[in-house]
Amino acid sequence: TLYYADHNKLYRNGRADTVTLDAQAANRMQEVTGVASAIGNEGLRSFATNRGVYNAATSVLFFGTNAGKVFRLSDPRNCPAGTLPVQINAGAGMPNGTITGLAVNPRNADTLLAVYSNYGVTSIWFCGNALGETPTWTAVEGNLQTPSIRSAAIVVAGGQVEYYLGTSTGLYSTIALNGNSTTWLKEGADVIGNAVVVDIAHRPADNRMLVATHGNGLFTTDVVLPVRLGSFAGKIVHDKAELFWHTYQEVNNKGFDIER
Repeated sequence: TLYYADHNKLYRNGRADTVTLDAQAANRMQEVTGVASAIGNEGLRSFATNRGVYNAATSVLFFGTNAGKVFRLSDPRNCPAGTLPVQINAGAGMPNGTITGLAVNPRNADTLLAVYSNYGVTSIWFCGNALGETPTWTAVEGNLQTPSIRSAAIVVAGGQVEYYLGTSTGLYSTIALNGNSTTWLKEGADVIGNAVVVDIAHRPADNRMLVATHGNGLFTTDVVLPVRLGSFAGKIVHDKAELFWHTYQEVNNKGFDIER
């Protein structure tokens, strides 16, 4: 299904391969009118759906607005056009700002990240029961209090859940969310650097991730390695080679083998 936002309106088409610009055609984009009814004049700024084969009973569409609200729409492909989405962060203490990124755990739609691009607000939030009656949210900004957060992704690699953020100062990640004590580590410091990361796209089938920047190009990587290398160097000492390295993170790593 193809979803399209026009300010406060949400449109959908179940056959993205045959969508037409003809407003009178049977396969045109159709408005889900309940969305505009629910959010009023607020603007739609971000989308995320759960992954896997579409299931009317379990598939959902999450979207964020420019007023800091997160909504859930169940069975977004088939629901009646007038269906009202459910706000899932009411009373959570989240700021009234622009939610520029939403990310869903590819194996569990209950797990959701929401990020704000505004400066001067708590901008990274986690929900572990997004499908529940009363979802709860936790701030996980940690050491990323300064940059503007633009995008997010949740990746499962080797059974390990990893969280990625695109920011105004580059790409960051963590494998351990710990409230406001969360430590976010910089990724691709020598390649992406401090470029603004405007979007992250992740394909769970092979864990290919695309990282789009503003003015510094598009990057791709496969999220598969259990070790994240921070630096590596070597020097000759008394006619022998000495190697030095440190890692950012290690998951289920037994050790290192050095080969000539």
